[in-house]
Amino acid sequence: MPNSKRTDIIFLLLLVTLAALWRYWGALGELGLDEIWSLRLIQPAHAPVDIFKIHHDNNHYLNSLWLWLCGAEATPLAMRGLSILCGVLSVIVGLGLRSKFGIIEARFFAVFLAFSYVFVLYGSEARGYS
Repeated sequence: MPNSKRTDIIFLLLLVTLAALWRYWGALGELGLDEIWSLRLIQPAHAPVDIFKIHHDNNHYLNSLWLWLCGAEATPLAMRGLSILCGVLSVIVGLGLRSKFGIIEARFFAVFLAFSYVFVLYGSEARGYS
């Protein structure tokens, strides 16, 4: 394995691990108002298709489907699982841009996605923008 390839893999593993831990720590608190509101909106849904019949600006379909699948009794961490996963995957996608912009730029962008306050917040709350 060439040295630069090994360095890329080590960098990716380290960055993804740190990004996942950062989002995990951000997701440990209690549910926020918008998260509870989303749970209340989907309460009458008896099947996944019912989610798409709820016309409200706080009903974000993918997030609402995830919350419906988790159930109201799930832990806040489980409800935020999809957001954590998507937040970590965004770091991988950012690093994947190296073929278009170059390795230095892609690494900088991936580090930005991994540790930026806004992206960590988005990746650690069960809300529609995640």
